[in-house]
Amino acid sequence: MKLTGVQKIEIKLKFLNLEYRKEFLPIKGRQFRADFYIPSLDLLIEFEGVNAKKSRHTTLLGYTEDCEKYNLMSLAGYKLLRYTTINAHNLEADILALINKTVERR
Repeated sequence: MKLTGVQKIEIKLKFLNLEYRKEFLPIKGRQFRADFYIPSLDLLIEFEGVNAKKSRHTTLLGYTEDCEKYNLMSLAGYKLLRYTTINAHNLEADILALINKTVERR
């Protein structure tokens, strides 16, 4: 059975032993969700399913709505990391870099 991108990300988060929430609603009163939320880092993770035959991410309207969603998440103070099947292998290194920056600032 082939794993989806979201499943691969979840495996990596479990490997890193990080508490996370799936399908997180980051902004009250808005219906959009983030694929993952890591409370200890105030980090949202989005997997872009652009490989699907029919994906809203590949239309101008869908892409624009995603941009609006990501901007609202950033304006609300969340850190945001986005991945596709091509760059999802960077997730562990990116999260470890965020953890190191957080520790350095303390």
